[in-house]
Amino acid sequence: MTRYLDAGGRSVVTARPLGSGGEGTVYALENQPGMVAKVYSRPLQPQDSEKMRRVVQVRSPRLDAISAWPRGTLHDPAHADGVGSGGSVLGVVMPFVDFSQATELHNLYGPSSRRKHFPLADWRFLVHVARNVARAFAELHAEGHLMGDVSSRNILVTQQGTVRFVDADSFQIRAGEQVYPCPVGTAECTPPELQGQRFGTLVRTPNHDRFGLALMMFYLLFEGRHPYAGVHADGAVLAPAEAIARHKFAYSREVQSGVRPPPGTLTLEALPQVLRTLFERAFSPTIQGRPTAQEWETALAHLSETLVRCQRSPQHLHSEEVACPWCALFPATSGAATAKTHLPGSARLLDADAEMNRIWIGLRGVPIPPAQRPLTLQVRPLPQPVALPVMPVVPPFVALTRAQRLAGWGRQLWGVGLLVAALLLKMEGLPVLLSLVVAFFGWLSIRAGHPKRRERDLRRRYEREQISAVRTHQRQLQQMARTLEQEVVGLQRQLTQAQQMYQVSSALARYRAEFERLERRRQEVSRIARQERFRIEEAIRSHQQHSLEVYLSLHAVQPGMLPGFGSALVASLHSGGVHTALEVELARLRRVHGIGPKRTQELLWWRKTLEQFFSFDPSQVPVQVIEAARQAHQQELQEQLRVLEAEVPGLHHRVQAWIAAEQHAAEDVLSLMREVEQRQQAIVLLRSRLQ
Repeated sequence: MTRYLDAGGRSVVTARPLGSGGEGTVYALENQPGMVAKVYSRPLQPQDSEKMRRVVQVRSPRLDAISAWPRGTLHDPAHADGVGSGGSVLGVVMPFVDFSQATELHNLYGPSSRRKHFPLADWRFLVHVARNVARAFAELHAEGHLMGDVSSRNILVTQQGTVRFVDADSFQIRAGEQVYPCPVGTAECTPPELQGQRFGTLVRTPNHDRFGLALMMFYLLFEGRHPYAGVHADGAVLAPAEAIARHKFAYSREVQSGVRPPPGTLTLEALPQVLRTLFERAFSPTIQGRPTAQEWETALAHLSETLVRCQRSPQHLHSEEVACPWCALFPATSGAATAKTHLPGSARLLDADAEMNRIWIGLRGVPIPPAQRPLTLQVRPLPQPVALPVMPVVPPFVALTRAQRLAGWGRQLWGVGLLVAALLLKMEGLPVLLSLVVAFFGWLSIRAGHPKRRERDLRRRYEREQISAVRTHQRQLQQMARTLEQEVVGLQRQLTQAQQMYQVSSALARYRAEFERLERRRQEVSRIARQERFRIEEAIRSHQQHSLEVYLSLHAVQPGMLPGFGSALVASLHSGGVHTALEVELARLRRVHGIGPKRTQELLWWRKTLEQFFSFDPSQVPVQVIEAARQAHQQELQEQLRVLEAEVPGLHHRVQAWIAAEQHAAEDVLSLMREVEQRQQAIVLLRSRLQ
């Protein structure tokens, strides 16, 4: 943790280191998320410190949008008096760039690294990124600044294709009338007129930057190929810097430089005419009038809008103004296979279309199930048989007999007698109570003995018993109706489920679904059938990768291979297992003692430069390699056709089973509908009895 002062005298404290390079180390900052500090390994010279202050001063929103532009300078707290007035600059503060979300541009345009970092990227994505790179250069140039050291390592690209410049503190800056040059350069990206010159105080022009921009465009559109890496007519093998200095643009159609594009690579004919013209201007020996960033952006926008997929191989994307250039990369190899296998280059061993047509004829012979019929009861069923309750029996009313009537009259006479007796007792002076008792019994006898009264009481009792019997019967009927209604509710629930099952079990719907599945499978087999060329191309690419590894293994790691690589450094590399360019890998270099980040980057760039100048001729691929790929494809195709053909008889049996299942489901529905109807009619019948 180290404390610095910014230009305003405020404290800036560094935290953990995030990475290091040849110029210095990048640290996280305390209490400043999203910002980092780049602390230089060595104190800057006064003129360099002045440049850093100007870099911060010329910052603008346009520059922030395209780059990690420095936001402030760092100074030594022990010399606080010199801060902001000519003191030495120890580092700069700049936005944090998350390298887990972005990678250097060369990892995109290199085919092998692209498969690792951008496995889904196609040529449309590369064109999209090229447009964004051109836009970013247009913004930078519009602000009056130049990248100077144009290199793919100074350009980061995300998975979404957005780009951002880094190491902006090394750019060539214009502040008013004063220009602060870019002191470094990369030979492979330096224009011919600057090759061999020192960059320390060299003031570059926009035309110089446009050469590097054109190189980035070429890398992105031509699979990472270097425009000056080609096959020389005299068999010469030139270093990149020498080839550029001698104007050996291998792809030119206007200038005969004695160099032609390597076999198996795209040519300018793969692009629309406007882009061909731009590349001819960019790499012309006249060195003047190189295309501006805006011209590139306009031409790439047109290319992006006119991209189409190849009809023979959907993986191929190309401009609609030209024939598919990717298909044209392999005719020589196909011809070699034809000569040795006696097979036409475009013929397949197995006619997949004819086989699938034959299978489909058998599939058409499978009977189509009838459409599902609506289910209704054709005959109205009888009501549900129910055991109706029996009405309770009430004895009939019986009138009084003559004897009963006479007996009643007799009891009334008896009662009169008792009343007379009670009166006599009263007159005889007996106790009044006794007279009252006798009189009471006499009254009762008169009342109970009257025949009409007695017959009226009997009729009333008969009527009460009859009403009670009717009400009991009605309650029994109501209970039976409620029971039937509950049964109807349960049956209707079952009926709903059965109807759903009936709809699901539609044999016709199942047949159509199965037919669509087989149709998709047929399309999948057709897609596989069309992939024969793709499989062959993959085999050729695999052979190309093997040839590249052989080529790299021929370039030995030896003293003088790069500036500053002496015997001691080479011995360390050998002890770490790095003997040729093939072993130059980041993981292996990290284990070599004495190889710092700067040397590591130089070695990796050396290998990448060799890869760019690697020449591969697809016609030299052994025919056995192509034939093996073709046979593997044929076997897979035959297996897919066999599986597809086995589906046809199976469909025959499945259709019969689906029809039987549908009929069974229909019978369940009709049975339930019948039961519901029977109970509902029984309920109506019971209700009618209640009325």
